[in-house]
Amino acid sequence: MHTPQFIYEDNWLAIVNKPCGMVSDRNEHVSNTLEDWIQIHYKRQQSVRPVLMHRLDRATSGILIVSKKKSATVLLQSMIENRQIEKHYLALVEGVPNRKQQTLNQFFLKDKAQHKAIISSSPLTNAYQPVSINYKCIDTKDGYALLDVELITGKYHQIRSQLASIAHPILGDSLY
Repeated sequence: MHTPQFIYEDNWLAIVNKPCGMVSDRNEHVSNTLEDWIQIHYKRQQSVRPVLMHRLDRATSGILIVSKKKSATVLLQSMIENRQIEKHYLALVEGVPNRKQQTLNQFFLKDKAQHKAIISSSPLTNAYQPVSINYKCIDTKDGYALLDVELITGKYHQIRSQLASIAHPILGDSLY
């Protein structure tokens, strides 16, 4: 597995590139997470209180924001909640969508027993939550499409499950 890399850093925040295969947040089942790596990196800097502002699935690589001060954490949390920060992902999917771009407004339920998300076109119970993504087709080749996916909400496996629900699973995703 590759080592994370800093892309940008100032007194308030850092932007870190998380490699594929690394778990983002600490948990009792996995060691050597991105959060662990960040904590070790800032261990000797007492004025820094690093907080990972969002997460990526283990199999996903990409950049993440790390807040370094409490005031920056509060500001970034507010910006994320108010959708002032856009989250874009590149996804290589099986098949070519009929529409070059589309907003998917669906309903989500986390199936804890199967460790996956259930997507529905309507809320089947009160436990379902609305979820949304926008996608734009960037390129196609040999029956595959490269999509720019903008995450509007942000739930467990949301992009993976929503794309699979329209018959365009992410290439290599064995769960969906």
